[in-house]
Amino acid sequence: MMKYEKYDVKKYEHLLPILSLENLKDIHKIVAPDVKYSGEFRKENIRVARKWCVDYREVEHMMEVWWKRYDKDHIFDLNQEFNYIHPFYDKNGLISRIVWLDKIKKERRIPEDYDWLSDFFSYTTERWMSGHYLR
Repeated sequence: MMKYEKYDVKKYEHLLPILSLENLKDIHKIVAPDVKYSGEFRKENIRVARKWCVDYREVEHMMEVWWKRYDKDHIFDLNQEFNYIHPFYDKNGLISRIVWLDKIKKERRIPEDYDWLSDFFSYTTERWMSGHYLR
């Protein structure tokens, strides 16, 4: 099974006060400057783990709908939908961890250390890549 790098989400905590749908793109540009379409939603169709992601022409609209539900929906649902949409060409996992951090801070569920969050995402990514959670 493939292993994924463990990102330290704490170093991106300073970006959270500005989190919005538009600023999500800015955050992507900051944390993934060398990625194709850095700071923009992807402009081509891509596959992840032999599975085609949502058509790139639907990403903008789907992300607008996703953002409208951001304050109301549970983070698990938001995360699953974000990863299904896969709005960026690369580094969607890192962005989803930043979104998790924002959401749990807003809901005042923040533990003293964030290692569990990186561990959780590494685990769920490995499960997804092995065929679990596929729609």
